[in-house]
Amino acid sequence: DKDEPNPDFVEKINDIVSNSSPENPKATEDEINKALDDENTNEEIGSSLQQTATDAALQKLGEAIKNNDKEAISAAIEDLKQNLSGEELANKLQQIADEIRKALKESPMKEDDLTRKALENLADTFEELAKDAREDENKDEDSHQKANDALDKASDELQKSADEEEANKTVAEEAKEELKNQGGENQGGENQGGENQ
Repeated sequence: DKDEPNPDFVEKINDIVSNSSPENPKATEDEINKALDDENTNEEIGSSLQQTATDAALQKLGEAIKNNDKEAISAAIEDLKQNLSGEELANKLQQIADEIRKALKESPMKEDDLTRKALENLADTFEELAKDAREDENKDEDSHQKANDALDKASDELQKSADEEEANKTVAEEAKEELKNQGGENQGGENQGGENQ
């Protein structure tokens, strides 16, 4: 299945392009860049997780999210699964939940953000499982299985989010190309200030 951009984002970019003034292509390009920046939050969320987490696998996950790297997301999730084996399951689950929440608190809030939602759900589940494991040590195996299931679900959602962000970037790039082609006949300056990341 092809990576689909966020439809609201596509609509927003189309609006920007159709309302753009041909005299000021730079302003329109800035507007497209800003819209993309507001829409795509994985870089900020990933960086925040990378910087605030003490757990190595969570740091690795942060870096993978930041780079929209689906293979690395999958590998980091597998590392997190390895982390959960052995003693201290409840504490480990609680630690991961706390570190995820801390990272999210320090990154931009955006409604229905796929990555934020995936991480919040994972933190919620881990917190619940930590409570279960504390209350009943016989539940460890059960909690462990549920934790792995929750990680698999998060992995799928985070990879979907990475796909969507890459598709959003393509939409923005294509819109900027289209603008260049519209104004290209009388505009000499190619790609001024496109690289301000």
